[in-house]
Parts: sequence; structure tokens; C-alpha cells
Amino acid sequence: MPVSKIEIIPEVIGMVRNAMPKKVIDIGVGFGKYGVLCREVLDIKFGRYHRSEWKTRIDGIEVFGEYITPYHKYIYNKIIIGNVMETHVKGYDVVLLCDVIEHLEHGKGVELLDRLVRGNGFIIVTTPSVFRTSEPYKGNEHERHLSVWKAGDFGRWDSMVKEKSATLIAYIHGMNH
Repeated sequence: MPVSKIEIIPEVIGMVRNAMPKKVIDIGVGFGKYGVLCREVLDIKFGRYHRSEWKTRIDGIEVFGEYITPYHKYIYNKIIIGNVMETHVKGYDVVLLCDVIEHLEHGKGVELLDRLVRGNGFIIVTTPSVFRTSEPYKGNEHERHLSVWKAGDFGRWDSMVKEKSATLIAYIHGMNH
């Protein structure tokens, strides 16, 4: 499903707010909640309510184009429809990878994180801490869970990992921070 646990939202958005990024990318946009919340804490909170006033660039990547609605197109500056493994992601202050990495085989997830760390500031990853089976949703085969991650899996990068509500939250320092 293109949703995630609401219990982790304060932690993730708190990390985003503390970083005060100028450029954010939300990988695996899904329903778009993180785009909306980032827009709120990075622009609306500072009195920049209308799109013409926004100073924060918030882009997204979504593998399943059928999830995208008109409100996504309003909140996000740009949405790329495609597979993140085939997309160049570089130059962002914050990369959100929320409830995405478990949909990749473990080796592909490591490869993705290695690429993201090299070209961006901070990467925020959320993923279930236990394996949960997941079936296609609305015809989206990419919703299947293919891996489970443990805190130690993030040790190869400069990272801090917490667990909350059976979800790992990893905050990884990229090389451009």
C-alpha cells in the first residue's frame, strides 16, 4: 500500500525540519503525505502559503504512475514516474526513502543507498524491522516486500538508527552535508 505507519511521522518530519533543506526528494511518493508535510514545515510555516511564494524545492519519484493525483502535482515541484534504480538522484539536501527499501532485494537496496550517499546531503530511511508479506496493491507489483533490514545493515554508512513501532528509522549522512 502507498502508506506508512503514522507513529513515525513526528520523527521523520522532525529530522526534515531540523535539516531545513532547500531541496528535498521523496522517493516512493505513494499517497504523498511526506510531500504535504514537508511543504507545511518548510514553506507554509514561514508564511509562504501560495505556490508562487514557495522557496523549498520538493521533488518526487514514483514507480507506479497511477498513484499520482492532481494534488501531488500541486504539492511537488516535479514528479518523475520511474524506477529509482534507473533514475539519477543527486544534489538534494534531504532524500526521503520512507517505506521503500523493503521493496528491493537487499543487494539492490545497498546499491541504491551507496548511490544516494555519494550525491546528496542526508538520507532518511524508514522500513519495517520485521519481514511482512505484502501483495500487489491496485495492480502495483512493486508493493511486494523483498527484504528486511536490521539496524546493523546501515553500519556501512555514517548513520544513526532508531526503532519505533516496529519500524527502523535511519538517518544517514551523505557526502554532501
